[in-house]
Amino acid sequence: MKRGQTAAFGLAFIAFLLCSLYFQGCARSRLHERNERSRSEKEIVSVTVTEDFGRVVLKEAVVQNERGSTVMDALEKICKVKKAYGGGFVESIDGISSTKGKDWFYYVNGTLAGVGAALYETGLADDIWWDYHPWNGNNFIAAVVGSYPKPFTKGYGGEKRPTLIVSSPELKSEAKAIGDYLGAIGARVSYSKEFQKIDEFKKKGPVIALVDRRVLGFGDKRDIILKYLNKGGTFVRFEKNRIVPLDEWGNPSNETLDIAGAIVSSGFGMGDPSPVWLLLLLNDGHKGKIVRILTKDAEVLRLKVGLVIDKEGNVRSLPLRRRS
Repeated sequence: MKRGQTAAFGLAFIAFLLCSLYFQGCARSRLHERNERSRSEKEIVSVTVTEDFGRVVLKEAVVQNERGSTVMDALEKICKVKKAYGGGFVESIDGISSTKGKDWFYYVNGTLAGVGAALYETGLADDIWWDYHPWNGNNFIAAVVGSYPKPFTKGYGGEKRPTLIVSSPELKSEAKAIGDYLGAIGARVSYSKEFQKIDEFKKKGPVIALVDRRVLGFGDKRDIILKYLNKGGTFVRFEKNRIVPLDEWGNPSNETLDIAGAIVSSGFGMGDPSPVWLLLLLNDGHKGKIVRILTKDAEVLRLKVGLVIDKEGNVRSLPLRRRS
């Protein structure tokens, strides 16, 4: 091969190598983009399976759900599920079957879901809690505190709604501490001292009401709070100027307890996206404890339907177990 031909061949070969490297780079880039797109189409959700109102944890995992996947898809990643009604509802989980008066219920970010598990599409960072417990007309649980702070920072149905915090002027600093904490982690918070706004605002988003004895004394404020507090599923009542904790059937507990405070959540029916949280602060000595739970010790609320605090400062999960 002549010198000129050799040089031309060398230049052609170099050009070929450069083109090959370029197209390999493009291919790698497209592959990287596809992988990134695939990763972005996966959503991390938390799934917990319990029984007895969260007291017994059966399974707990963080799973990856494809975008558009459902609560049922997430559950089947960690449990053996038997379905009913065309596959849209759960009949049993890991061999624990629904029976008369005892069933599986699932909550998304603290709200009892209003559709079958095969119809509810999960979203990024959803907290899904399945619990197997008895139920009747007195203990239907529409909302729970055990997914805090997700009811305010994430919401139900894929929509984060604004949050209203209501308190009397005497509890303004406690309300602001809770609001500052929620605002810092993504909630949209506003404040009011008018308890009459609870019903109106509930159409827009969840409410947190800080309630002391002055509010529960008499008048319209008391009536508004008791409408939510005395609903079935909160497992507390306010009677004769005291908090009465209830058992799993919605009856007064047979324990004699002097209750200083409570954290409960109330909703209307299934799929209520705007629960009303009631923080009952009946003892000045334990106001700080309830605020600390909501701003620093949220793990105390984990997998609880609600809780009460006795005069000694002990936290008790709701509903209370009936003593024999």
